[in-house]
Amino acid sequence: MGAFDLPIPGYSLTRTPGNAPFERPPKITDPEEALMAHLERLNDADTMEAALMLLQRVMDVKSLSEAVLRNAVVSGIHTVDVSLIIQKPVEEWIAGVATEVGIEFDTGYEKADRKEARKRHAQLLSKKGFSGESMDVMPKAEEQQQVMQEDQPMEMPQQEMAPEAPKGLMARG
Repeated sequence: MGAFDLPIPGYSLTRTPGNAPFERPPKITDPEEALMAHLERLNDADTMEAALMLLQRVMDVKSLSEAVLRNAVVSGIHTVDVSLIIQKPVEEWIAGVATEVGIEFDTGYEKADRKEARKRHAQLLSKKGFSGESMDVMPKAEEQQQVMQEDQPMEMPQQEMAPEAPKGLMARG
């Protein structure tokens, strides 16, 4: 795609409203019905296998559930408010299945340093040529030590700084 192959700003305003699925009334308006539809879809073996693979390798539960629910909104299945209502039960269901299967995962509500560690692990694996044949994506103990040593902040010598002279209009006497 070249620099000039982009849509013209405002082009979307020239289309007839209602052509996109999310611009029409949703197929499901009841949150319980929407939740059951999502759980039924996630219960499919192929769908759950793909979801668990994403969960173990690159995503946390919160991001995965948001992606599933956002896709349903864009497809016109239900509205954003319904997805906000059912997000927690979908997250809990996905986490429950992952726990039963024995997959280690992040919920998405951990501290940022845990997320950063998983990103570093993924980068390390990509450097090592991870092919995706194995579901085991956690690096070995010595690789984890190497990553942790690389991430240690360097200590900078403390310098005493003289107080800075006031500047600006209010500094004048």
